Amino acid sequence: MSSLSAVDTEGRPNGMSPGLVLVFGCEAGPTRSFGVEADKRAIISQHVSATTVATATAARGQAIVPTLPSLLQDQIAAAVSQSEISKPGHVVTKIGAVLEPVAIQILSNMLSNREWTCVVDMEEERLPASHSEAMTQFRTLILPHATVLCTSVDEALALLDDAGAPVPHPRGIPDIQLIGIALRHLGPEYVVIKQEFLDEDEQTTTLLYVLCGPQEKPTYDRLRCANPGLVVGASFSIPSAIAARLAKGDDVPEAVSAAFEHVKSMIERGMIPDDRGSKKSDICIYQESS
Repeated sequence: MSSLSAVDTEGRPNGMSPGLVLVFGCEAGPTRSFGVEADKRAIISQHVSATTVATATAARGQAIVPTLPSLLQDQIAAAVSQSEISKPGHVVTKIGAVLEPVAIQILSNMLSNREWTCVVDMEEERLPASHSEAMTQFRTLILPHATVLCTSVDEALALLDDAGAPVPHPRGIPDIQLIGIALRHLGPEYVVIKQEFLDEDEQTTTLLYVLCGPQEKPTYDRLRCANPGLVVGASFSIPSAIAARLAKGDDVPEAVSAAFEHVKSMIERGMIPDDRGSKKSDICIYQESS
């Protein structure tokens, strides 16, 4: 009896979709427990191939070391070559922590020369300061290429403040929808504003998101699930899950909905995607007004 081949006719592992996600962001150093490696694991869990490009390296609690521009360009060239050789159905870029102006310019040049779907993940713990050179360049050089900008409320406020259009902290869903509309004026085709709420007494988590896009009115959804393990931080995987679904050929609303359902399932199973998650809430929870 012949054994099954480990790869398909296109050279991909069996069971993997034809799409490919190129992940740009911070490498976690020897632990590989967060950053681009955690993103890669989240994408592969969706049966989509992923290639990582490290824009910097950072061990937990240590200073971030930017990747030398020449090495970054070499990594990008290798990733682009792989995307062309594998001939995937869809190439999606997922851009996370990019803090150096030189790296931002390199990525902007790359995106300008290709018609790739792009998911931009505004990571609060790696967010440049408002009105810094890096923040302004990220806003002006990266966001116009974004198919989807995925952000929290605080990150959204920081972007609008940097753009000279500050708004007060939202008091309810209608305010968040207006923030999403304002962010679209910075360039992204779609904006996802996500929140994660833990109720320790009831041992439940609520995932909430607002999606703003070309459609006439922003949409809003809320998913509630049991969370006996009191897991928080699973929502860090949402941008990677969106990128994976887009690589499979989903449109943006489908990809966003599927990504949140995937993370809801992770929470119910007590899974923590990387060491940004924990077993006790340490995040500032936004209370939705009635």
